[in-house]
Amino acid sequence: MPLIHNFGVVLQKDNKWLVGLDYRLGRWANFNVGGVNEGLQNTHGFSVGSQFTPDVNSINSYFKRIDYRVGFQYDKTYIQMAGKDINQMAITAGVGLPLSSLARGAFYKMNITAELGQRGTIANGLLQERYLNLHLSFTLNDGSWFRRFKFD
Repeated sequence: MPLIHNFGVVLQKDNKWLVGLDYRLGRWANFNVGGVNEGLQNTHGFSVGSQFTPDVNSINSYFKRIDYRVGFQYDKTYIQMAGKDINQMAITAGVGLPLSSLARGAFYKMNITAELGQRGTIANGLLQERYLNLHLSFTLNDGSWFRRFKFD
């Protein structure tokens, strides 16, 4: 597999907002399968995203406890066709919905995200793909899973 580097930085104000930036590089040009170079090119790309939570401790409003998220990503892929780079870009939007916790100190969230993107180009008679990806995930943080119990 080729050498791939990822670099990222996040700025945040705890329980209020955060902004993150990722940059990635991939060394695909030297990639060989069975001693044969596949003709791939090096990749690079970046992602930027943010999250805002109006009031994580709100008792009166569920909507103030929701994490609201937006993002953008761009990638120059390892494929080149007819002299044109095949690039990919997407915008994302999502929410983190707090779920009621059954135990004190536990933190549960359901995350829903939509990603609207485009890959390729119609220049030189090539193909372009537009896509919509929907993601559903769950965050389960419970410190009691790794707690040591003492017996008398």
